[in-house]
Amino acid sequence: TAMRSGEVRILKWERDRFDDTQKKKSFAYIDRNMEKFCIFFKGSYGEIVIPEKIMPLLKEMKNNRGKNTYLWQSPRTDLNYGKGDLNKNFRRLMNELGMVDNKDGEPLYKPHSIRHSVVADLISKNVNIYVISKILRHKDIRTTLNIYGHLIKGGMEEAMNLIGEPNG
Repeated sequence: TAMRSGEVRILKWERDRFDDTQKKKSFAYIDRNMEKFCIFFKGSYGEIVIPEKIMPLLKEMKNNRGKNTYLWQSPRTDLNYGKGDLNKNFRRLMNELGMVDNKDGEPLYKPHSIRHSVVADLISKNVNIYVISKILRHKDIRTTLNIYGHLIKGGMEEAMNLIGEPNG
């Protein structure tokens, strides 16, 4: 979904009375129709449409959630996982999958790598950079272009050869 790991950690099954953009506290929840993620993070609000491919998993998780408020919740504290917990579990997963550097044993990927992978995949499928910027909830498209612009294929020669070509 290209969500930041911090947004994933605080993702709740539903909005609660404390979720208010005026309070400056980050929050994320699934809307009541289970159609989108509603996110207030780093001072800005945005919504992401939930991909159809993950809907069966979300519905199964919701049916088995019990009294959990968060999608990923610590059974010890009944709170969302902290950043350290997320990173530790992600490192453990990378180790179990053998996705570690052979020299120093460090994981090849971090949770934020997933966000970058989603964007790289969208760019390779020629999704408009403006749409990608909206998915990422960047305040300015220049942020998206500065980080991911090098992945956009095609150059000046291809563009110039399009001049005068009929649309079609």
